[in-house]
This record gives sequence, structure tokens and C-alpha cells, in this order.
Amino acid sequence: MPSWLLPKVGCLAANNRITHWKRIPSPISSFKQKSTFPQPLAVHNAFKIRPSDMAYPNQAWKDRSTMTEPATTSWHVSISEADFTKLIAGIESQSMDDKWNVWSEERSHDGDMLVHFARSWTGQKVWILHLEANDGDGNTGGKIKGITWAQKLGRIHISEEQGKRDVTIMSRALLGCKVEALPEYDSSDLYKPASTDAFKERQRQEQGNGSGNKPPV
Repeated sequence: MPSWLLPKVGCLAANNRITHWKRIPSPISSFKQKSTFPQPLAVHNAFKIRPSDMAYPNQAWKDRSTMTEPATTSWHVSISEADFTKLIAGIESQSMDDKWNVWSEERSHDGDMLVHFARSWTGQKVWILHLEANDGDGNTGGKIKGITWAQKLGRIHISEEQGKRDVTIMSRALLGCKVEALPEYDSSDLYKPASTDAFKERQRQEQGNGSGNKPPV
């Protein structure tokens, strides 16, 4: 505390006149107040998200990916060579703004390729496509021969029809696939019950609008 803020005590002489001043240290000046809260920097470091904590699709992260109530069914959808290549290549999140990771792996017992779709923040796996490449006679491309999907996302129950529709939307939006053998869907249909699809399709046909597939969240 600056000396000029310290209290002053005057000394009186016999004639009741002040002869000099003496400054007395204040008790407050000798008390060091200690905060019981962490310093701002310590709080920042404690909750800072490091790159190693983010859900990049490295091997360790893939092993931590989980799927809630998975179900598997057959699916017979022909895809072009370009679509097959895009699905196998997948996509890797680079920042917190990227919501999805898509990666592929070969299944050992039959050689089929599995393409995994998972949320980048939580590691929640939502769909797995089972791919088979066309062989012989100069055939290119391949087919989607099956799908595994999470039947539950939060409190939402996902039907087989909805799972197939939603992974088609995401394949087109994230990877640029065409999947020409399947109908066009609007990205706003994502996560909505599949029972609304027929009504929306009638609306699109009446309005003469094509569907856009912007990357959904």
C-alpha cells in the first residue's frame, strides 16, 4: 500500500500543538489475500481440448467407436466405380467444425469392404456399409450388399428404411457419391422418420424441384 494512504497519528506537545506525524502500517497492508479459485490459465489448460483428444480416425479412435443397438440386413444396390472409390477413400475430420469421419477396412473372412460412418466429436458410429467389388468380364464398380445401422440415436428409433435413406444422404453430401440406383432425397430428411418420405416426394414432384444434398449436421 502506498505510504500516502497509510493513516497518520499526530503527537501533541505541552502547548497542545502538533509537533510531528507518524505513519502507522495498516493491518490490511500486511495481509495477503489468497484466492481459493484456480488461476484463469490453470482453468484454461485443464479444459483445453488437445488434438490427441479429438476423434480423428486413427486406429486407437476406431477401436473406441461404438454403435448403439446395431442391426444388420442385406441390401442390393449397384454403384459406379467412382462411388466405390469415394466410399473406400472416406473422409477425415480436420477440426471441430467437421462433424463426421468415414473410413473403410477389409473384412478378413470374405474380403468385403466395410465403410464406417461415425460422429467425430463423440465417436458414435451410425452406419456401416458392406461393399463388394465387381469381378471379371471387365466389370467396374461394385455393389452395396448390406448395411449395419444404429437402431437408436438418443431417444430416436431408427428403422431399416430410415437407416438406408440416411446413409444415402450422407454418402452424397459428405463424399460426393451419386448412388444413381437409389431415389433422390433432400438433406432435410435426415433423422426424420421414413414414413414422411412418400409425402415429401409427392411435394417435390408437384413443385418440380430437385433435391439438394448439402452436408447436413
